[in-house]
Formats: sequence, C-alpha cells, structure tokens
Amino acid sequence: MLSRFDEPIHINLLEALQEGERAAFLKDMVPPKSVQSANIRYWATQAGGAATVLVLVGAVLYGLGSLVLSLISR
Repeated sequence: MLSRFDEPIHINLLEALQEGERAAFLKDMVPPKSVQSANIRYWATQAGGAATVLVLVGAVLYGLGSLVLSLISR
C-alpha cells in the first residue's frame, strides 16, 4: 500500500474532546485529493505488475513452444 507521510493531518484536540466520545476513521481525515492521488499511483503499480507477469508468461510459453518445435522437427 502506498502512503503519503509528507501530508500531515491536523487535529484540534480541544475541539475533538469537546465533541465527546466518538469513533473516527483515519481515512475520513485524509483530503479527497490525496486519496485520489494514492489510488491512481496504487493501480498504476498494479497494472505494471500484471504486465510484467504477462510478459514472463509469454516468454515461458514462447520458450516451451520453441522447444516442442525443435523436438518435433528432429
């Protein structure tokens, strides 16, 4: 998972304590623009990983096909 440690989240502790006890999700405190940017970067890395796997599988299949053809042509 990608993280953005250079974008701090500021919380006014005094205001938060005055609101009383409540549950808050950290993801709801992150600006939508940062979430969108992180999602784009995450899926870009996933697509790159999938492309690498496809290239490797293609190379293996090509190698196996070449081997089979060389064995058949003997």
